[in-house]
Amino acid sequence: MGQVIFTLVLFFFLTASGDMFHEMLVQTASTFKDKKRAIQISHDIERKLSRYFLTITAINAGLGVAVGLARWGLGMPSPLLFGVLAFAFNYIPFLGAIAGVLLAFIIAVISFDTVSSALVVTGVYLGLTTIEGQLVTPYAVGRSLKLNPVLVFFAVAFWGWAWSVIGMFIAVPALIVLRVFSEKIPALEGLGIFLFGNEAAPEQRAPKEERAAEQAET
Repeated sequence: MGQVIFTLVLFFFLTASGDMFHEMLVQTASTFKDKKRAIQISHDIERKLSRYFLTITAINAGLGVAVGLARWGLGMPSPLLFGVLAFAFNYIPFLGAIAGVLLAFIIAVISFDTVSSALVVTGVYLGLTTIEGQLVTPYAVGRSLKLNPVLVFFAVAFWGWAWSVIGMFIAVPALIVLRVFSEKIPALEGLGIFLFGNEAAPEQRAPKEERAAEQAET
């Protein structure tokens, strides 16, 4: 959890630094062309990461509203509180949903006289988080950022295996950064096409003659 908070703080610090971050990138480039490309890459990364986090926040808000309304309809206590918790937990991929389901089950067992009623409440929460995690988020993220949902799933699985919670959290942002680099750097074009298909940036759709002339200049 501490690692996730650290990553969030680092992300917001980098995006808030604005021109200072761009100036640092420019200073590290040697030629004017490299400086221009560095600025384009940094702007694209900032824009797409911002879009990603805004999309995830909107999805989490929708999940929180759905959970709150469902618990209110089932007569559970503190539906607003659980809606807020569902919203917050969902920033932690997979583990957040598991924590929410377990908490929902514990509260339901305390609130109802029968285990079957508690299981119904837990099942509703599990169903909502499953729909969000398996359908809504992969579709929305893949569509808004043009990422293949299957690739998103495998990226989350791989980075979750490699770095646990923090790996799952950075999996999609890492894909976004990789896509930007593959769009802007000719040497990574093949990797970009392999991973992201034919949804190429203008740099990748340029005629071969222009690309050859561009490489000759360097």
